[in-house]
Amino acid sequence: MDIIDAVADSPQAKGLTADRLLSRRGAILLAGGLGALFVVLFAWPVGRVLAEGLRPAAVREVLRDSRIRSVAWFSLWQAAASTVAAVGIAIPIAAVVAKTEFPGRRFTLGLLSAPFALPAVVVGTSILLVSPRSIRGTAGIIICAHILYNVGFVARSLTAALEHLGSNPFDAARSLGATPTRALLTVELPLLRGTLKRVAGVVFGLCFASFGTVLILGGPRRSTLDVEIHRQVFQFGRLDRSAVVAIIQLVILTFVLVRTQRQGRRDDLPNSAFRARRGRPQTATGWLGVISVIVVAVAGVVLPLAGVLRRAFRNPNGAIGFENFRRLTEMTRGSGLATPPISALWVSIRAAILVGTLAILTSTLVALVSNQNSQRWLAQVLTIAPLATSPVTLGLGVLLGFAVSPVAWRSSPVMLLCIQTIVCLPFALATMTAASSAIPRQYLDSAATLGASPLQVQRTVWLPLLSGTLRAASGTVFAVALGEFGAASILVRPSSETLPVVIARLATKPGVVLTGQAAALALLLGALTAFATGLTVSGRVEP
Repeated sequence: MDIIDAVADSPQAKGLTADRLLSRRGAILLAGGLGALFVVLFAWPVGRVLAEGLRPAAVREVLRDSRIRSVAWFSLWQAAASTVAAVGIAIPIAAVVAKTEFPGRRFTLGLLSAPFALPAVVVGTSILLVSPRSIRGTAGIIICAHILYNVGFVARSLTAALEHLGSNPFDAARSLGATPTRALLTVELPLLRGTLKRVAGVVFGLCFASFGTVLILGGPRRSTLDVEIHRQVFQFGRLDRSAVVAIIQLVILTFVLVRTQRQGRRDDLPNSAFRARRGRPQTATGWLGVISVIVVAVAGVVLPLAGVLRRAFRNPNGAIGFENFRRLTEMTRGSGLATPPISALWVSIRAAILVGTLAILTSTLVALVSNQNSQRWLAQVLTIAPLATSPVTLGLGVLLGFAVSPVAWRSSPVMLLCIQTIVCLPFALATMTAASSAIPRQYLDSAATLGASPLQVQRTVWLPLLSGTLRAASGTVFAVALGEFGAASILVRPSSETLPVVIARLATKPGVVLTGQAAALALLLGALTAFATGLTVSGRVEP
């Protein structure tokens, strides 16, 4: 890159502004092809859900159903309660981590964030195995699971926001006699209301559309709208009613996300040029805060996961051993599975590799196209639309939209892979497009000045600069694909069920043998996800 660096500083290179990766015609053709695939795999299924769910007779039937109204109300209030609790717990944690330097600080914050990186079925199974039977199926256990799942995400977001805010507002309040708690509540948090609104909106959306966690912990007594869509399809065979429920969920979720994100951007303040200063605790109260954060991290994360570990290695007779893992190769009576549980491991790994490859390839092409200013809309649409749509809704759309010839593809395993790619695509795009836009334009223009064709610029400059980002994005997508449960729960075939589907099936059935198998599979899935997350951490996100 020495020659490139030298030419990049030349006046001729600095004056170049034309895109060097694609011609305008090539960018338009590539954007058109990607857009057409998105229409087929996303817009068409969602459109079929809208068409089916807007039939007057089905709408009237659903709105008159007191059970569905109760499910909708539960989805709303438990999401609101979970959001308030997660944010309330995360605020003091973020304040301690942002302002205090203590041994194991980064490890503690990473430990808090661990559940957010794990598949929902792993978190749900871990809580199910350590919770008393008396509280299973209650709203309390579901809210606790949502808090555990989201508090680390909120804490990390608020920690970063407090560090960017700087120490000046806090120091000014302290100099006027305010206590640390009062300075945080009356000065810093009002300045961070934009971040708080955006983070709260995301957490509300995750809790409102929660599927795997509620399916495992809620049992027959509790369900969210996502779980209700699944039940309407498989228990009652009513695709029309499930489409109406999906539209209700889509409207509420879109309204909340758009409103909170828009208000959050409006209330944002410019980042301070000075980062918050961290110092070691000087008082007993300061050390108490540090110890409390560590205790919350350990109690909230290690204990439930340790429950899975303990149950996975406890044989049905109570002894310690590998019996649960050995039984994964056998068909167990009452499991309801068509194949031995271990086959789901290979199905999930194979699917995650294929989905990851498709998602990375697509995101790379989108990042390539997005270098054209006129084509940046494509990355925005492909990122926002799948995030605002539940995977369960997408699975329902496939059932409705690909049922008859010449597009009778809903039972094809390829269709499930394509839908899972759409679900995983925003996570790859968020990384790839940001890193691609951060590459200095002079590098690309300099290579073109030296006579490189657009293809050579891509191969010798652009892709090498994105090598670390590609590794990080691959780890993220592989982890998300491994834990994808919503679309798989609707579209997967009995002979090729994925790990999350099999874990949920075994964990919700009675019997020590089945729960032991569920714990063993959850441990394997958690280990695979941790490995993929390790690739993400080791990857270089920015060029």
